[in-house]
Amino acid sequence: MYLIRLPDDQPVQWLFVDSDPMLEGCLLEIQRHVEFIDEAAANAGALSFNKDSENGSRVVLGRSIAKPSLYKRFIQTTECEQTDVEVLPGKALALSSWSLYSATCSVPHSVMLGRWSNRRKQVVAQAPFEPSGNN
Repeated sequence: MYLIRLPDDQPVQWLFVDSDPMLEGCLLEIQRHVEFIDEAAANAGALSFNKDSENGSRVVLGRSIAKPSLYKRFIQTTECEQTDVEVLPGKALALSSWSLYSATCSVPHSVMLGRWSNRRKQVVAQAPFEPSGNN
């Protein structure tokens, strides 16, 4: 699984996808080989997508302190704080592909190219595209 870190002005800031987003033209910050567990989807009940409830519960995304490649979306309550995770700001979503997100959310071309920050050069330097030569 891959994690794409999106700008704060996007509807989602943490996008988890199954297929390689670089092969679909995404040049944003990408983390490979991550795990995503969505406990909130199974336990949400009256809670909606990343909204606070009346009793202080809210859906949050956390990253494991012991295993930083493990992310978990869960319901955090005021009575029960999880100490084994770092709570991350923003909303999280898991989809099959980057292209599904970019088409659904009408991602601006500048965001698709990673021009919202200087991280584009870092991503390209970390994982350059190499043509297969099988054309």
